[in-house]
Amino acid sequence: MRRTNLAISLSFLLFPAVAAAAEITDVLDAADGDDPYDFNLEVTYDHQEAWGLIQREYQCSNTRVDAQGNTTTLSPSQAGYDPNCVKGDRLVNAREMDYRRTVDTVNFLARFAIWRDLELRVLLPYIASDQTTLSLAGTGGDPGLKPIKAYCVKGQDCSPSSIYREDAAGNPDVLNSLFQLPFTGPDRGGIGDMEFGLWWSPWNAERDDTVATWMLGINYLAPTAEVMQAGQTVDGVLQEGTGLGRKVHELTFTTRMSRRFSKMDPYLGFDFTLVLNDRKSLFDDYGRGQTLITPGNNFAIAFGSEVVPWENPQKHQKFSIDFGGRFAYQFEGRDYSPIFDALGASTCSDSARRAGAQGCTLTTLKGTGPGSDIMLANGITDVEQYGEVWGWFGFNVQASRFVKFRTQVNISHQFDHFLTSADSGKDNRKTEFQVVDGVEVPRYRPGFIDPGTEEENPTFNSNLDMIGRRLRLAEHLNLTAFVTAALTF
Repeated sequence: MRRTNLAISLSFLLFPAVAAAAEITDVLDAADGDDPYDFNLEVTYDHQEAWGLIQREYQCSNTRVDAQGNTTTLSPSQAGYDPNCVKGDRLVNAREMDYRRTVDTVNFLARFAIWRDLELRVLLPYIASDQTTLSLAGTGGDPGLKPIKAYCVKGQDCSPSSIYREDAAGNPDVLNSLFQLPFTGPDRGGIGDMEFGLWWSPWNAERDDTVATWMLGINYLAPTAEVMQAGQTVDGVLQEGTGLGRKVHELTFTTRMSRRFSKMDPYLGFDFTLVLNDRKSLFDDYGRGQTLITPGNNFAIAFGSEVVPWENPQKHQKFSIDFGGRFAYQFEGRDYSPIFDALGASTCSDSARRAGAQGCTLTTLKGTGPGSDIMLANGITDVEQYGEVWGWFGFNVQASRFVKFRTQVNISHQFDHFLTSADSGKDNRKTEFQVVDGVEVPRYRPGFIDPGTEEENPTFNSNLDMIGRRLRLAEHLNLTAFVTAALTF
């Protein structure tokens, strides 16, 4: 699951102005009069905290059917009554898990001026720590709700969770749990995926104060880091998860514009990220009726302004305040998610129990490999499309011609979306019959996903993707703070 840093893009703002452009549209220049070259080295320490609630769908019902087929509706005073179902039988979202992720990163950014307003950028991230934890959720402060709601069958006792269950002795019931809770994922660290960028300013207000500053850019995120893999449980022993990257190629097309007037320097931007698969990734193409293979693309729009309360151009000194917002739309795709490590490391996937054990069907996919009908899940799931909103506030300090500092706080929210939402397959719209025991029966029926045919989606897991069992991320909040020191030459 790649952490998305603040990436802002295109702009169109026209105001009467003079003076330099905003920081986000700044492009280094070279061979420009008495300025033969420009080179910047920036070091950023970035701390991120993310929280969220993971829910699971279940069919809420207070209707019971006895052995004789008689139907009764439980009252609040009766045993087995479900207070989550006061509005009648319906599909509801149960509070299952609290999610938290903490990431500490040091980014090294080198910026080189190539010619005039053309800049080359190279980013090398070092992830000091990246860890996810999951725990049983509470009631969210609502005294009318049970702490955890599990599946109830004909009024039988419910386990504490539909995700994690314990036996009568209070020990983990690994054959009937998707994974154990609480869960602490591996603490990953090391060099992340490198990024290379080429930025160009066709218009520059520093050269012509009658125009806005306009920047066009393309960034390439290369799959240089080891692929991120969850730690599988092999013969009862948990193997530690490894890797930091998704092993995909990402191209981000960016454009930004800013226009200074008086002490204000507003900006607007757009960017679009195209994701291309790499053969070493976990995003395999299993063929048949698979509907999604790679992570989804991303589109974003950002806007904001710098306010410059004080500056001294002669001494190359400046103090500015930066604030703004951003909206991004993440398209659906197969991707890493908050449950990646927990699913991939599930004891239910123990190879000693994979053949015929009841619980192992909870975390397997329908395999297409030679001689095998099952395949252990690697933690990757089909993630639903969602929107994300950002807001930020920061300070920029140009202490001298050669030294800059920047600090900023960002807060973002992802709209609720399903983490497990694979389709059951793809209808090929064919009508075809086959003969079974001398009887002609339909093999393909238009409008249906026919079981046992290549229309089935091999990544569809009925225990995760079927309506009534899907997992959903809600109440997500992400807080990021960073500090940057830059040497400019």
